[in-house]
Amino acid sequence: MNFKSTLILILVASLYSCSPQLSAVWQKPDYNGEKYDKLVVVAITNNLENREIAEDAMVKQFRIKGITAYRGRDYFTPDMNVNLQSKESLRKVIDDNSIDGVITISLIDESEIKQYVQGETYVVPDYYYPYGYYTYQRYSTVSTPGYFVTSKKYVVEGVLHDLKNDGAEDRLVWRGQSSLINPSSIKSASTEFSQAMVNYLVKNGLVERP
Repeated sequence: MNFKSTLILILVASLYSCSPQLSAVWQKPDYNGEKYDKLVVVAITNNLENREIAEDAMVKQFRIKGITAYRGRDYFTPDMNVNLQSKESLRKVIDDNSIDGVITISLIDESEIKQYVQGETYVVPDYYYPYGYYTYQRYSTVSTPGYFVTSKKYVVEGVLHDLKNDGAEDRLVWRGQSSLINPSSIKSASTEFSQAMVNYLVKNGLVERP
C-alpha cells in the first residue's frame, strides 16, 4: 500500500470515528476558572429520554474527575421550557437552590455529508506453476472502484454559565462544540461528548476540583 492510499485510509477512519474532539472553543477573556459549589447540567431538548441520558452522562464524567455536578431536570423540571422562561423565573430557581454554575448542552446543527472513498489497487497471489526444478508464483493486480458514502453529522454545543457572584447577571464564560459523525446511539454520543468537554474544562482549570 503506497503513502497516498495509507493517508486516505487514515483520513476516512478519522472522519467516521465517533470519538469527538472539541472542534471550536471560545472563552471569555476575563474568566480564569472557578470552583463551583453547585454545578448543574441542563440538556436543552424536548425529548425527555434524551435529556436524561445527556445529563447523566456529563454528571458522571464530572464525578469521575472528583467534581460533584447535578442533573438539571431535578431543578428545571420537564414542564419548564428553559428557552421560554423569563429571566425572573429562572433566577428564582437558581437562587432558591443556591446554584452557582450551569452547563447547558444542545444540538445546534444536523446535516448529511457525502464523502468519496477512493478505490484500492493491490497485488494478490494467483497460483503456482512448476518450471523445471523451480516453482514460480503468479500474481494478479486487483482494483476496487471508488464510491460515495452518506453520513449524518451532528454538531453538539456545551456552554458554561458562571453565576458565582451574588446578584450578578448570568455570565456566559465558555462554549465548546464538537462534530459527531454517525454516532451509534444517543448514549454513546453523550458519553463521548461529555468526556471531551469535561476533560477540557478540568485540564484547563476552567472548572476546578474542590
